[in-house]
Amino acid sequence: MMLNMKIKWIRKTSFSKKGFSNPLNNVKIGTKLIGGFLVMIMLLVAFAAVSFTNTRTMNSSMKLISDQTTPLRTLTKIETQVSRIRYSLFKYMTIEGDRGHTGMDIQDAARVVSTEIASLRSSSLTDEESKIAAALDQSWGDYQKQMNVILSLSDDGNEKEAAAMLSDVGEETSAREGLIWAINKLMDMNLDNTYQANKKGEAAFNNAIVLGGTISLFALAIAMVVAILLTRNITRPLSKGVEMMTELAKGHLGRRLNMKRRDEIGMLSDSMDSFAYDLQNVVVGTMKKIAAGDLASEVTAKDSDDEISPALSGTIESLRGLTTQMNKVYAEQKAGDIEYYMDTSGL
Repeated sequence: MMLNMKIKWIRKTSFSKKGFSNPLNNVKIGTKLIGGFLVMIMLLVAFAAVSFTNTRTMNSSMKLISDQTTPLRTLTKIETQVSRIRYSLFKYMTIEGDRGHTGMDIQDAARVVSTEIASLRSSSLTDEESKIAAALDQSWGDYQKQMNVILSLSDDGNEKEAAAMLSDVGEETSAREGLIWAINKLMDMNLDNTYQANKKGEAAFNNAIVLGGTISLFALAIAMVVAILLTRNITRPLSKGVEMMTELAKGHLGRRLNMKRRDEIGMLSDSMDSFAYDLQNVVVGTMKKIAAGDLASEVTAKDSDDEISPALSGTIESLRGLTTQMNKVYAEQKAGDIEYYMDTSGL
């Protein structure tokens, strides 16, 4: 009874020593591993979230570039169709026999220009661009009036007046220059906006690379730290346990682990320390007392499955019986009964 109380006191005092205690030592191994996996998962989720945000930012930049590129295509198409109309007006004026086909080309080009201007004005434009687009629409209305006048003059046989309107100082040229000015102004604005959008896109891409690389390195560092901490927290004490068992196999019973832990490794450490203590002080200690002739030791079994304590207790009881019989033989023979012998049937 006193021996068991002493063992419990040793276990209690091994945890009460002052000093640094790693918080991981008090967490179950399964919880540590699950926690490590959860940390990895959270890092992956964080990386995925950052990547998704960066992708959306770059997509927004690309959409902005696309929005600025669309008006450029529209303006180029308008400019091409206006040139086509001017060429067709010259052809309409000079080739009377082909006026039916040429007139259809002029009307077709005019419809394309009207459609593209309407599409341009309905697109996403800044306030300044909207003003220029309105001026373009007005210039196109003026140009259509001059175009119809030239067609009428040509139909009436007044090719000379029609040619004067198409000259460098004519009304058609003046109206067309208003169109070209508005087209070029809008092109310059859109090119500048496209350049700015491209710069924003490049900045977003560079930021995504830097941020993604930083997050990746940070996640890798945390993952390595978590892996190292978990590995060291498990493998180091296990190595100490292996060393202790090696020492026990050699008969060196004085070594103790004394791990201040509350996880499975700590429970294993306590059991190994308790076993080493029992082996050194109960088994070997009792055997030393027996060797010295002291058979007064009492060994109590720990439970019904204990094999060491009953065997040791049985050895002590056998030696006590042997000693009792030997003392009896000695006493009888000393009293004169030299024929009295020890009963060895029970040995």
